[in-house]
Amino acid sequence: MIGYTLASLGLLILAFSFIALPLSSSYVTTWNFTSPPWFTRSVIHVHNGSFVFTNSTTTLLLNSSFKLKTSGTFSLKGEGNASIIFHGVRLFYGFYPRLVGYLLTGIGAFIEAYLLAKRMKWVRFSMKEIILKKVGRERRKKEGKKTMKKGKQKKKRTI
Repeated sequence: MIGYTLASLGLLILAFSFIALPLSSSYVTTWNFTSPPWFTRSVIHVHNGSFVFTNSTTTLLLNSSFKLKTSGTFSLKGEGNASIIFHGVRLFYGFYPRLVGYLLTGIGAFIEAYLLAKRMKWVRFSMKEIILKKVGRERRKKEGKKTMKKGKQKKKRTI
């Protein structure tokens, strides 16, 4: 059951990192502004003044009564009055949430595959047995070292 839960959670994170929700937000700026990375598209409308629009590839000078549609992150620098309408919100954005989604899905799938193989008797051992064998080996090694020390001490006394 835990495998299904982990895999489902991972798939849910992946779905929300690739799909943009149809939510909108607006912002009015009179000075400098940098867009947040969780919005996918935006429309910039300069009412008065002038702004310099910069994103990863282009730099534009925006004057009064100028309207621009963009995608991705950008920054505005200048003076005046500009309104920005954002469209499409991603709940999980960037590389790390996707990595977490992939890892949770993989771990959940591995756990469920292991449990299925154990039920079908394709696997002859359990994880509990492996752990107990390792602990038992470590205990025997420690006990062996203790008996060796005692044995050496007895031999020294008899000579």
